[in-house]
Amino acid sequence: MPVVQHDVLKDLCYRVFAATGIPADDALIVADHVVESHLHGHDSHGTWLVSGYARGMKNNYVRWEETEVVRDTPVLRVINGKGANGIVAVNRALDIAVEKAQNSTFGFVGLNHITHICRLGDYPPRIAERGMIGMVWLNGGGLFLAPFGSADRRLRPEPIAFSAPRQNGPPFMLDMTMTVVAGGKIVQKNIRQEPMPEGWVIDQEGQPVTDAQRYLDDAEGTGVLPLGGLQFGH
Repeated sequence: MPVVQHDVLKDLCYRVFAATGIPADDALIVADHVVESHLHGHDSHGTWLVSGYARGMKNNYVRWEETEVVRDTPVLRVINGKGANGIVAVNRALDIAVEKAQNSTFGFVGLNHITHICRLGDYPPRIAERGMIGMVWLNGGGLFLAPFGSADRRLRPEPIAFSAPRQNGPPFMLDMTMTVVAGGKIVQKNIRQEPMPEGWVIDQEGQPVTDAQRYLDDAEGTGVLPLGGLQFGH
């Protein structure tokens, strides 16, 4: 596997995104996000996404300035993203939420109609570094979670990330999903031609599936287990 210095990789990603014609600041935000995912040990949310992101940017890119505020109060703002880039949108929303919290103790921002927001764990620590508790919820994700006692893909992973400042050391951070594994990690196993561990995916007979390609090809016959697995799944 090739090894690339992170600053070189970040510059390459930035150039790819900037070449699609999006604002330079947005290109830098997205490039930073995907490369930082690798540095935090999450290749599942890294540069393998660049080509798909770039195609989406080139086809139809909605700038943050084109989004619409649907509701605004001292503690809450709801924004219709109209298809805006998810990573950029969440970064902008963090600043709004922090400003509201500084003025009103609490600050909430709801975003809808945006693209993939990638790794949730990137966002709350940025709030915690400003001395506040930060939380990000995603109501969505791919439809691949099999409810406890089933093998059918009926639910979405609904990831959650939380961060809080500590007196000594970096902020505490929790980044989790309602599945035993993120979907991107299954894709990584397939890219690397590695078997999945037993306990990630089952088939219609309840038997473990370790072939990532089979999971990707057989949406009707396989499902990802819920958090807690076969024994303690919820």
